[in-house]
Amino acid sequence: MKLLTTQEVTKIIGKSRGTLHRWWKTGAFPAPLQYRNKALGWSEESIKQWFRDNANEQTKKKAGT
Repeated sequence: MKLLTTQEVTKIIGKSRGTLHRWWKTGAFPAPLQYRNKALGWSEESIKQWFRDNANEQTKKKAGT
């Protein structure tokens, strides 16, 4: 399992660290995993799944369902 750093995730999603933090604290984004003592990271698969889920939600909103 590949873990992505905060910097990598913010670059992928195009949002700031603050937004990323707010989203995962409110449950709008997957929670990070702790590794290397206190460092945080996200599994690459959880980020891919988040994008798939978000794409599905955006499609539903555009279709009016």
